[in-house]
Amino acid sequence: MRHHQFVSDTRHAHSGPGPIATLGWTEFAIAAAIIAAVLLLAGIVIFPWFQ
Repeated sequence: MRHHQFVSDTRHAHSGPGPIATLGWTEFAIAAAIIAAVLLLAGIVIFPWFQ
């Protein structure tokens, strides 16, 4: 009985658009901006070494 309840709960949880929607667009945008900034900085620092 508990297993059936767990399955129905997980199915209900996954019926939405996904984890990004629950996270919120603001947090997602901030995270994306941070990741982009870090990648850009890493590219600026690492790129000259490959020339």
